[in-house]
Amino acid sequence: ITSLARSTPIFFLGSPRPGIHLLPAHPLLSSPPIPFLPTLSFPPLASAEPPMDSRAKPYLEMASRAESPAALAAILARALADPALFHFAELLPLAQPLEGTERAATYATLRLFAFNTLRDYHDAPPGTYLDLPPPPPPNPRH
Repeated sequence: ITSLARSTPIFFLGSPRPGIHLLPAHPLLSSPPIPFLPTLSFPPLASAEPPMDSRAKPYLEMASRAESPAALAAILARALADPALFHFAELLPLAQPLEGTERAATYATLRLFAFNTLRDYHDAPPGTYLDLPPPPPPNPRH
């Protein structure tokens, strides 16, 4: 045993025979306890629902106040034509009353935009979905 080890306090780790030194004392373990840090507080979680797309909010408000299926279909058609809106699943619960009516194509198109692909649009029989506008012409600057 070196002289440093002899001068360092030694812990006895439950040795069956007294006098057997297993580990030198650690300086942090022999010091007074460190006071606990202050408790951190975090703001509560708002809800378990995913965040709503802010661009869909005006359409959700207008659709919730629509008084007739025709008005609801017109609002949803405007939402479908909005080039800045990308999330359509939030509108589906409000559009469900259109299912099974003469405005069912609007509901089906909304479901298409929310969950399906362009291939589904092309594979569907005519009249299933609303007619999509042609794509914009390419930008000549690119």
